[in-house]
Amino acid sequence: MSKGNLVPRETALVAAQPILDLFPGCTVVGSIRRGKAEVHDVDVLVFGDPRDAKSVAMSTRCGAKRGSFILDGVQVDVIHVPDQESLGAMLLHFTGSKEHNIVMRAKAIEMGLKLNEYGLWERDTGVRINANTEDEIFRALGMESVPPDLREVNLDAESAA
Repeated sequence: MSKGNLVPRETALVAAQPILDLFPGCTVVGSIRRGKAEVHDVDVLVFGDPRDAKSVAMSTRCGAKRGSFILDGVQVDVIHVPDQESLGAMLLHFTGSKEHNIVMRAKAIEMGLKLNEYGLWERDTGVRINANTEDEIFRALGMESVPPDLREVNLDAESAA
């Protein structure tokens, strides 16, 4: 299945079940976590020993073990969470939406901070801000927490306003 095709969320989750079974306690993120009825793929955050993730991962980038699989025609992306401090930022980043992430990062920049999938940092010093959950990141940025199903942002509409 190419990224351009949509499948019902339930179909995608059934296809991803063998991966979900490999990693007890993993978290499904992306458009499924945002409550979309149809999805392009399944994104899964996994925890625990990185060697376990490495055994199924097909590539490594910036310390995150990542792997992509096609199961019953559905792409399943597995992303290893490197440490507990990164969990909130990874949930936020990989849940998306892309446009919501852009808004969050712009807010961080306004405040002299840097937000990426690994955490929230002081831009000048590189010191990590103690914000390890999604709610803590929203608070650190002076924002109300936004539930995943409301994280769709129309940047064109915002810029026109």
